[in-house]
Amino acid sequence: LGQLSMPNEESLLPALLSYTAEIAKTVGFSSRDCYKIQLAVEEACVHVMKTSFHPGEMADYQVEYTGRLD
Repeated sequence: LGQLSMPNEESLLPALLSYTAEIAKTVGFSSRDCYKIQLAVEEACVHVMKTSFHPGEMADYQVEYTGRLD
């Protein structure tokens, strides 16, 4: 479904979460489930940024969207 390379900047999370919601809607998730998916992605990305990088380190991480479109 897609893959993004994201800088480890929390200020960019809203754009990532908007993209996540659009993908979830496209594959047929309800609004409620889209919100839950966004929350899970946000928690996972914040965890990655806080535990995988040194303070002040500028780097990217990958977000991959997989699934079936039927």
